[in-house]
Amino acid sequence: MDRDDVMTAVLQRFAGGDPELPNGFAEHAPMDAEALLTLGVEPAAVATWAQRHEPVPLAEGSPLPRLRALVLAELTSDGWRSVVTRRVGALVPRLDVHLFHGLIRTAHAVRTIERRNDPVVRSELATALAGWARWAEHGRDRDAEPSATDPTAVVLDAARRGAGAFVSDPSIFTLHAVTAPMAYLLLAPHLAEADQVRAARAFAHTHRRHSPAAPDPLDGERVRPDAAALRSLADRWDAHPAKLTEAALRAHDATGDPVFLRVADTA
Repeated sequence: MDRDDVMTAVLQRFAGGDPELPNGFAEHAPMDAEALLTLGVEPAAVATWAQRHEPVPLAEGSPLPRLRALVLAELTSDGWRSVVTRRVGALVPRLDVHLFHGLIRTAHAVRTIERRNDPVVRSELATALAGWARWAEHGRDRDAEPSATDPTAVVLDAARRGAGAFVSDPSIFTLHAVTAPMAYLLLAPHLAEADQVRAARAFAHTHRRHSPAAPDPLDGERVRPDAAALRSLADRWDAHPAKLTEAALRAHDATGDPVFLRVADTA
């Protein structure tokens, strides 16, 4: 099996599942499979990782099938780019709902559909957008900050703040303070300029609790994880280390800031 075969198999298996687990957490299998493959982990190892996870059937009476069908129809008739521009643009003021998981799953789906646009991937994108929309019904707008003149810089600063918080106090909350802004940056090229500004304002709001990342006293000793370290991520049941590592390495590529290599070390 190659990369596309594995991703197709994972998405087909989870296509009818609920993006929210019975314990209130989010389903991570489709996102993590995509992150592992992006990191260059062997497709066979990713397939084995995914088999350890079981999709959760939708609860009776769930509104998700109706929402998903609506989004899927739009993806079919309008094209995925215009749907992402419109729907993500409308959702960015509530990008933090359900600990950012609607945003993050949508970002992984968009990176997948950029690689291969087919019915299986469109279904995954529809699930991600529908889940985000469902969670956003209970959220609050987070775009009350001043206008951002450089939205990308604001979002990368949010990621740095999240990285500093994670290195100081690793937790499920500080972890998503890194993965969320980096996931958003996968979506930003598809958004209107005004919506990019709104997203930057939202991240300025959600990350203002985190202090700027302190300089790393061991800058020169930070190295990127090697292939063996990346392969070991597929040996874990938890999806978060792989998603965090992929986001941190991409952030380091964008900024050169060694705090993101510290994040990868910690992950």
